Amino acid sequence: MSTTVTPPLPLVICGPSGVGKGTLLNHLLATIPDTFAFSVSHATRAPRPGEADGVHYNFTDVPTVEGMIEKGEFLEYAEVHGNYYGTSIKQLQQENKIVVLDIDVQVRRGGEGGERSESGARAERERD
Repeated sequence: MSTTVTPPLPLVICGPSGVGKGTLLNHLLATIPDTFAFSVSHATRAPRPGEADGVHYNFTDVPTVEGMIEKGEFLEYAEVHGNYYGTSIKQLQQENKIVVLDIDVQVRRGGEGGERSESGARAERERD
């Protein structure tokens, strides 16, 4: 008889830029490192000074991310200022800890509903 171990569900910390998501995330990782792991998102932008591939982001190109989107390989993703950011399902399945996702809220103006807030979830992209 085999036993299948289900990885823990991720913890999503979501809010606008500057609200303190990073502070909470850093506190969790510093005080309970055996329980929580940071989610390293994919990004199609160039690395900034001091950023390392696989540490801060998994830096990649637009065609690769668009292919992953088509295959349903992201838990969530968003296009921001012409670049894609997203969390791959594969990464979450490789951790044996609670993976913490730091998700910025996007604000889009215009359209039928006027101003509205949206997370960078897949539903946003599919609705458009």
